[in-house]
Amino acid sequence: MGDASSADATLIPDYSFLESAEATARFRGYLPTNANYQLIADNIMDLSHVDYLHASTLGGGAISRTKIDVTELNDGRLHVKWISPNEVPPPVFGAHLPDPKANADVWTEVTWTAPGNMMLHTGASPVGRPMEEGVDTHNVHLMTPRDEMYTHYFYAGVRSFKAMDAEFNAITASFIEKIFVTEDKWMLEAQQKCMGTADLLSLKPVLLQGDVGAMRARRMLQQKMRAEQMTLTSPAS
Repeated sequence: MGDASSADATLIPDYSFLESAEATARFRGYLPTNANYQLIADNIMDLSHVDYLHASTLGGGAISRTKIDVTELNDGRLHVKWISPNEVPPPVFGAHLPDPKANADVWTEVTWTAPGNMMLHTGASPVGRPMEEGVDTHNVHLMTPRDEMYTHYFYAGVRSFKAMDAEFNAITASFIEKIFVTEDKWMLEAQQKCMGTADLLSLKPVLLQGDVGAMRARRMLQQKMRAEQMTLTSPAS
């Protein structure tokens, strides 16, 4: 994996919010997946899929109706967001707002750190009210490849609502695991099997507007790989 003494600890993403949250508002899991790690990262970088794959749970239709905003940060990270005012909130959030049947201001944002680390912040608040008056979750999705076609997928998250409810937390953790296993995992593995390769771009895929974040991340990663290879193969001075 490289020379440990040359590792730069300042490049490690800060996910300390996981430890600072109440234990009863925190969950984590592991999802071994027969797919390339970049394909799984695409799944988080283009969250419009929640409106279709998770329509009755995590999706409400807001993201697929909202234009994605993509920003490359100065430190080499990538930030994507969808801001959806006065929209149908995802059921998991709407149920905990003052009026579960009312529209809400919905937000979703992902910060990608190479090669496969993502922090996802998403939530909803009553229309016209600050985010702080709503409900939200902060989540991490961490991809560690075993080989080209198999990934160790670790995830964890915390929520801002019902933070002291241990029973609700257990139900939430089980609920999230079921969604990932029965919806995301099988879809990703089916996609990978159909592709037959880890090199998505070699298939010349048709790209949609929502793919811009995932494609930008892939190209940034390719640039980092090329730069690293040039360093490794350059003759010593």
